[in-house]
Amino acid sequence: MTAVESPDVMATDELEGMLTKTERLAMTDALTGVYNRRRFADMLKREWASARRYKHPLSLCLVDVDRFKAVNDSGGHGAGDEALKDIATILAMSIREVDICARYGGDEFALLLPHTLVENAIVVGERARAKVERARATWPGEASAVSLSVGVASSEDDSLRSADDLVEAADRALYEAKRAGRDRVIIARRGILQR
Repeated sequence: MTAVESPDVMATDELEGMLTKTERLAMTDALTGVYNRRRFADMLKREWASARRYKHPLSLCLVDVDRFKAVNDSGGHGAGDEALKDIATILAMSIREVDICARYGGDEFALLLPHTLVENAIVVGERARAKVERARATWPGEASAVSLSVGVASSEDDSLRSADDLVEAADRALYEAKRAGRDRVIIARRGILQR
């Protein structure tokens, strides 16, 4: 302790540091280090409201790791954890600083892309898919067989009236990618949620 620092100042600094760490832990996925689903949901609501108010596009890529169960089954959960960490790193490196990468579920991720037209979101999804394709050649065992299926949706689709609609459209596109053979990027059909 220096002569100018009182015990109260030190305690306040320590408390602020602990609060910052706690906030960071509450927002990030413990395994992968990317944002967690709760933080994604908060950011999605905020970005959706901004996109609607200022009339700029907001795109979403939902990403599923194909054949992930085989990694866990053959190499154990440790191998699966390592594969998820590697994939999260690739996804985070495939987006801009203003974009959001989050772990959406067990082996699913979400890429939220503010101010991004759907055609540019497709490029982001394809970039991430291709990076995993190149990286998996160096991964051991069943991890070398994983790929990414990506569903893309955008606020440019007038049938999407809420942030939940955006997620639902991207999710439907993701399942179309899986049904079409996996390892591909599929865009949600315009008007997919017509009422």
